[in-house]
Formats: sequence, structure tokens, C-alpha cells
Amino acid sequence: MNKRRKFALLCLEGDKKYGKEHDFWVNQRAFHVIEVFMHFLPKIDLDGSSKLTILFKEKKENERQYMKNEFQGVSWYYVDEAEIDKHRQLKREDEEEYYLNIIVDTLKTIARMDGRPEEILDVIDKTAQTVRDNNFELLLHIKKLSKTSTDGQYRANVYRHISSFGESWYVEIKDKDKNITRHSIDLLKKPTSISQTGIFVLSRWEGSRFIVTDRFGRVTAAVEANTNNAL
Repeated sequence: MNKRRKFALLCLEGDKKYGKEHDFWVNQRAFHVIEVFMHFLPKIDLDGSSKLTILFKEKKENERQYMKNEFQGVSWYYVDEAEIDKHRQLKREDEEEYYLNIIVDTLKTIARMDGRPEEILDVIDKTAQTVRDNNFELLLHIKKLSKTSTDGQYRANVYRHISSFGESWYVEIKDKDKNITRHSIDLLKKPTSISQTGIFVLSRWEGSRFIVTDRFGRVTAAVEANTNNAL
């Protein structure tokens, strides 16, 4: 018997051909909604899978609306065709609530099909309300990357910000008197719809230079404490 896994990864995926023709990429548009929702969702056993992909594309004849690979611990769910049509006509200002409702309805449908207890449905609904209460936005202090310089002169605090604009990272550097010397130095040139948690992994100080690297030790960002620029 395969071990049941906790639900940890959610993806929304559209039709690639339609996406190219109309520059309409579901994963980009829904990115911040997914990130904020999954941040607030407690670790639950949804259907024994760790990953769920919600598909906004036509279902193949030999496939069911909901499928699960227990060995790999992944699941797929096709939204109804009527939802696909509605989705393509959405106005930008309506997208956040639409994607959130799709996520909630899909998760609750799958939970019911898998015979999960009523408490799971309540958790999903409460998580959605928390997302709304936070205006579909998230600001995280990345403690493992935030460090004080070796000489104690500076403190670098790293933040990850998720919003409708995408994901951005910035450093706030304070001197020893806790005065903010360099506020909101962006580590990215512009917000992205691809998670950078695998890019900004480690950090260190070299004199007055604060350096962030990936897991292989490659420098992904560097900030001089006494300048206004990220290198």
C-alpha cells in the first residue's frame, strides 16, 4: 500500500496553444493567488497526493475529470468546459477571486471524492478567507537569509513579497543604531511569476558587502551597505 502524502504543491495549467496565440498564461496570472493560498493552508491530507494540477484545457477522451497516480503521489483535475469559456472572458479585476474560488471548489470536490472528513473542507474555506483578509498579498521576512555583519555595524533583513504584480525580493539594511540606511533594495530587476526560493538560498557578509547565493554558492545578488545599489 502506498504511503499517503501531505498536500504541498498546487499548479494551475492552461492550454499551451491558446496561451501562445493569446499571450494568456494561467500559471502566470494565478501565481500570486496560489502562493498566498498555499502559504496559509495548513498541511493537510487532501487525497494522499503531494501535488495537484488543475487543468484549464480540453480533457482527452481517454481521461477522467479527476485522476490520481498513487505511486508518484500526484493528481490532476480538469475544470468544466463551461469554466474554461468563462475563464477566457475574465476581466483582470475579477481574476483573483475567480482563481481562488476554482482552487477552493476543486480541493473540496477532491476531498469529498476521497472521503476526507468535514474538517478538511472547513480548513480549505478558512484558508480562502485568510487569503481575502490579506488582500491576496504576502510579505515574508526570510530569517535564514537575514544576517548581522561580522563587525556588528549592519543588519541585513531579506524580504519576499507576493502580490498581483508577482514575486519580488528586497533587502533592508540597518546600521548599528537601527537606522535604515538602505531601504528596499530590489534583488530582482522586476517582479516575476516564477518562485525564486531556489535562487536566494544562502547569504553572508564580506566586510560591508552583503551577498546572497544559490545552493551552489553562485552569487545571485550583492549589496554594498553604503551605496544605493544592488550589484
